[in-house]
Amino acid sequence: MKNFRLHIVLLIVLLAIAVLAEYYGPKEVNWERTYEKAHKIPFGTYVLYESLPDIFPNQDMVTNKESLYEYFGDNPDKPGNFIAITKTFDPGEESTKALYNYVNSGNNALISAENIGSVMKDTLGIATSKLYLPFQAKKNDTSQAYFVNPRLPGYKYNFYKGHTNAYIEQFDTSKTTIISKDGKENVIMVKIIAGRGHFYIHSRPLYFTNYNILKGSNSRYIATALSHLPEEEVIWDEKYKPLPEKATTPIRYILSQPALKTGYYTLLAGLFLYIIFMAKRKQRLIPVITPPRNILVDYVRTVAQLYYKYSDHKSMVFKKFHFLNITLQSKFYTDITDTSLEHVPLIAERTGAKENTVKEIFDLYNTAVNQQYISAQQLLKFNRAVERFYSEIF
Repeated sequence: MKNFRLHIVLLIVLLAIAVLAEYYGPKEVNWERTYEKAHKIPFGTYVLYESLPDIFPNQDMVTNKESLYEYFGDNPDKPGNFIAITKTFDPGEESTKALYNYVNSGNNALISAENIGSVMKDTLGIATSKLYLPFQAKKNDTSQAYFVNPRLPGYKYNFYKGHTNAYIEQFDTSKTTIISKDGKENVIMVKIIAGRGHFYIHSRPLYFTNYNILKGSNSRYIATALSHLPEEEVIWDEKYKPLPEKATTPIRYILSQPALKTGYYTLLAGLFLYIIFMAKRKQRLIPVITPPRNILVDYVRTVAQLYYKYSDHKSMVFKKFHFLNITLQSKFYTDITDTSLEHVPLIAERTGAKENTVKEIFDLYNTAVNQQYISAQQLLKFNRAVERFYSEIF
């Protein structure tokens, strides 16, 4: 017993030493490009988000974490400025249409992204491209930017880290105004008229990150770019970021902190060794217990034989559809009791399945409802459509 206590004390001491060494040791800089408002790493947007109340005084700051189709469907007439800072902005056809209708009704949207989805580019009538950078240019990792408006100071801002070479190559000059260019005269920010509102497209989102804003006078560039938006409510997008929002569980937090992570693994290793050595000393014979016989297979076989005997294919279709509806309610909070075809795009948008698959399920189910008898071939076809639907959403 005395040796056991000594081992526990030594384990605790070693664990404390490992945690302190990791905590006070040098930290490696995380250069991951997350663009998330809560991240204080170089390529997060914590500084920008915390500065928004100064740029838009007395205005609400709303964070969007759902699709634009859903968000603007719930808030169709609320005026505001939609702001999205990310690597790739590609919300899909329905969400793009929802955002365009929102701007068209007199609102504004600022989108800064290296890559923009084809639907959005076609809607706005723009084309983007990237410059080829030789090795030396990538090594220097610098770029410049300035505003073309002669009423603004012709100062060129220098961005030293995370240099990106995306630019706006083509646009409709009848409804587009150039706002900013880089040092090589490539257009990097434009204003596009959309009905009674405006889209502001910026091709270099790393300019808006913590590292670049805090370098030199770059904060003036960001403030000037945002000053083109009116003083209205800000809708900050967190949905279309490079990384999904992480769950805040205790274990995830421990693993995200280097010191706690080292201590956690050291503790697990110590417990593992303790279990191995103590099990050898205290192990005893364990009687063999025969597990209960699993009769589930027999039950399923019996039920299947009953359905096969009476050929009640229509009832099987209804049960398959009922179970599908329960799955969608529990996983996607969506109900498909109404099988009219106008609901097909909504179901496909929420689940990620193809519209053709959803339409086929609805058509086959409606056929089963209207017919008195369903053949085995129709049941098989319906079953294949449902299985294909499951494979597309999971």
